[in-house]
Amino acid sequence: MKKRYLLFLIGLTVFSSHANQTQGVNAQSLYLPGGENIAIEIKADGLLVTGTYDIQTDKGTYNPSRDNDIWRGDLIYEVNHQKITSIKDLPNVIEDKNQQEYHLPIKLYRDHLSLDKNLRLIKVSKDGSLKTGLLVKERILGIGTVSIYNTQTKTYAALGHQFTDNDFENVVELTTGNIYDSEVVGIRKSNNGSPGEKVAQIDENKHLGSIIKNNPYGIYGHIDQLPNKKGMEIAKQDEIKTGNAEIWTVMKNKTISKYKIKITHLKQQENIAPKGITFEIVDKDLLKISNGIVQGMSGSTIVQNNKIIGAVTHVLVDDVKKGYGIYIEWMIQEME
Repeated sequence: MKKRYLLFLIGLTVFSSHANQTQGVNAQSLYLPGGENIAIEIKADGLLVTGTYDIQTDKGTYNPSRDNDIWRGDLIYEVNHQKITSIKDLPNVIEDKNQQEYHLPIKLYRDHLSLDKNLRLIKVSKDGSLKTGLLVKERILGIGTVSIYNTQTKTYAALGHQFTDNDFENVVELTTGNIYDSEVVGIRKSNNGSPGEKVAQIDENKHLGSIIKNNPYGIYGHIDQLPNKKGMEIAKQDEIKTGNAEIWTVMKNKTISKYKIKITHLKQQENIAPKGITFEIVDKDLLKISNGIVQGMSGSTIVQNNKIIGAVTHVLVDDVKKGYGIYIEWMIQEME
């Protein structure tokens, strides 16, 4: 089954311009360049609360936010002393099925702290269905771009920054999940002050790999099957120059295209850090398609002189033709 998702703030990190090592590898067969568009699924160890709603009862209106201090952004991981990972688990934690209303102890995470609360479950129909007043989800979905593959370990690196959801940045670390096949079906163009986005279809029947690490420098995991393409050498920082380079990314369907950029600044970094590469899009075809960097380009491979040098990570929100990248050596370090 294919699902269509719009990207916003998941596939790329946006920054205002007012805000302000590993060894080189010469074995061309070890690393493959990326550029593939992928769907990203991060699983939560519980239920992520996305909102609440009112329930009319004989005693009045009940809302879990107002009445039980359960808020959007909370992660519920235990109900009635039982671990819970799906809304379908709720009937299993109820001991007496004949009551019209239940008051159950729950545990949730908020701001990295575990809190004890209570939750009311209310029967609202003759079939015995229960209402909680909670809107929840069990995972976070988005899309991004693969940066590089390691053929020896069958691992990949993608995105170049942490995969997050604005509602759940301060709950718990969301580190594991899966990647799936994805096809770009449209582009919403960027404008200064308003970055655009890729529109993609996600095919959850085509599992591509696992996610075992999700940190400020990207997502990392194992790939089910390596793509059939030629390997490429890796450039160390001292080999990278300002001037002409390319980004490899998908802007239509599943076709990886190469687009011209100009590297305008290189920051020498002794330790892992983001935004080592500053660049500007100069490719007329890409500017015609997107008018600049769009959400979903994160992880797009940066190539210079037939070597992989980095990955796209950030767009300048007030000048969308400009952005930042992370050095590929830092992503390789995280793959190990």
